[in-house]
Amino acid sequence: NMVSADELNVDAEYLDIIEDFRGECSQYGKLSNIVIPRSKDGHPAEVEGNIYLQFETIMDASGAANALGGRKFADKTCQCEFFPVEKFLANQLI
Repeated sequence: NMVSADELNVDAEYLDIIEDFRGECSQYGKLSNIVIPRSKDGHPAEVEGNIYLQFETIMDASGAANALGGRKFADKTCQCEFFPVEKFLANQLI
């Protein structure tokens, strides 16, 4: 629930969001990939608004989850969950 569909539909805002999260999350470890699904890119509406982060190591991911979980971003509370890497790499975000 980190971003709204309205924010994602404007390409310039979408790219700004990606860069903002890359900058913030890179403080906690080596970030390999960020995926912010948009229905206009073919992702199901159920995952729109989620942000998926791939870190180089589990230690980096754990550090980021501990640091970011519960923090507020634009009046939304960040909830961190681990997602199966196999599904992430296969772009199966549900």
